[in-house]
Amino acid sequence: MSEIENLINSKREEVQNLIKNNKNKEVLDNLKELYTKIPGNYFNDFVADIFKFDPDFFNGKFSKKYNKVIEKLMGLEKALELESYIINKYCLYPEERIIGHFSGEANTGGAKMIGRGYITDFRIIFQGKSKGRGIPFITTGFLQTAIAKRIQNNILNKIKTQIDNLTMQSIPYFGDQYPLFGVYKKKLRSKKIEYKVKLGSRKLLFEIKPYSNTKEILKLLDQKISELNDSL
Repeated sequence: MSEIENLINSKREEVQNLIKNNKNKEVLDNLKELYTKIPGNYFNDFVADIFKFDPDFFNGKFSKKYNKVIEKLMGLEKALELESYIINKYCLYPEERIIGHFSGEANTGGAKMIGRGYITDFRIIFQGKSKGRGIPFITTGFLQTAIAKRIQNNILNKIKTQIDNLTMQSIPYFGDQYPLFGVYKKKLRSKKIEYKVKLGSRKLLFEIKPYSNTKEILKLLDQKISELNDSL
């Protein structure tokens, strides 16, 4: 076993014990240290394994600390690469894929999230910092369930075959979830797209504002929303 593999195995056990004891700062300190000592692909694997070990820990208070430092530690492009890797490995349904990513804002319910967005066939997965007093979405409860159910139904309709146990499948959520379906009104502007979603009895206004590749990302979102919503 190589020196790098020995270090990774040792750190994995240490970090898992810290997670069990809800040591957010100590987990982050270990990740920062490890990033300077191992190649990027090994680091991505390590963080993905930590996420899989306890997604609730990762999406809880640790997420705030993680999002304060991840871009400073790695730079934006490597952070996008890391998070795309985690999502692709653990957080997508069958027939779902990432079709674009961006840095920017996602606003809803008076809350502003600033960070990194990953556009899939059915939703935006967003990882970032909360700025505002509204409710940053959407990792638990009614909305998570509604999103999961609708994605599963879309998949079944798309592939035209029955997938065993799909409706019972549960996948871990990475960050916050913003649906691209159930949209009954949208407005494309020069720097952002606004759209209104109905999930169950609830109506929600979403606003997505990319900071990079703005024209390309907005065009992709506009097309995908139209594709998923026949009434538009």
